[in-house]
Amino acid sequence: MEDILREALEIVKEASPHVWGVMMRQVYTQAYLGLIQSGLATMFLIAYIVIFIKTLAATKENDPFKDKSEIMVAVFSGWLFGGGVISFFLIIFTPVVFFSSISKLLNPEYYAIRYLIGWLQ
Repeated sequence: MEDILREALEIVKEASPHVWGVMMRQVYTQAYLGLIQSGLATMFLIAYIVIFIKTLAATKENDPFKDKSEIMVAVFSGWLFGGGVISFFLIIFTPVVFFSSISKLLNPEYYAIRYLIGWLQ
């Protein structure tokens, strides 16, 4: 299988260097975008955790809802629940995107061949 992939790589490089260059740029672009997405997701998680901890600490000191309406309680609860659900999914998917991007940077030829084979099917 390795020999077949090497032969396919050589054929593509010789037959159409422009296509190969475009494929390599596409792989690098996807890798860099994945790293940026991972960084933004990590910053969101950190900000959410800090806000959650500060809000929790403020809630323990004094009850913010004793003079507030039930709408504020619903908004606050929805914010905590919604942010928690988003954080849960980000915790699961951020490492997947990060390590996928790293592997694309380490072995871009493999992903370029994979995309070409996907296009040919």
